[in-house]
Amino acid sequence: MDKYGRHTINLASSDRANIVSFDNYKRGGDNETLREIERYWLQLRGSFLLPHSGDLQAKDLKPYLSNIFIADKIAPGLVQIKTAGTGIAACFGMDPRGLPLSALFRAQARGSLAVAVHATLDTPEVTRLTLHAVTTPLMPAIAAKMLLLPLLDDQPEPNRIFGVLTCSSGKSNDRLRFEITETQSYPLD
Repeated sequence: MDKYGRHTINLASSDRANIVSFDNYKRGGDNETLREIERYWLQLRGSFLLPHSGDLQAKDLKPYLSNIFIADKIAPGLVQIKTAGTGIAACFGMDPRGLPLSALFRAQARGSLAVAVHATLDTPEVTRLTLHAVTTPLMPAIAAKMLLLPLLDDQPEPNRIFGVLTCSSGKSNDRLRFEITETQSYPLD
């Protein structure tokens, strides 16, 4: 028994061979998709501070289109989804076009989302969110990851987000509302 009153199990070396490692297990969405989209965005950026939204090419993004969304800034910390892939609509159980991004989050997560959106556009920085949605008792919780990348449009300041969302579940019959469990970001040089 350890100092917290928990019983410990000592495994023989032969039992350790049967343990499955989860090191490469995709928790809460496909990290590879997020890495590929970020790599694409960095290539578009080149030596400039930010890429323009007109630089995005659907043919280059074809394998990832269902997970991509574009959102326009409508107020500090608030963006409206302009377009979204079918995978995002399936994950949320509705078409999110025209909705504020915050509508896809639970009320208690909206403040954290506003801070992340504000920093993404105003610093500017790259932001990764780890998300979690509680569903019905008969359906397991859904984990997801979201990547927020700033874009320029016709204005000199970033006013658009190039976003990616990957979910652990491909389709939901319920309208999901996510909570933010982790935020990671880095400012652009």
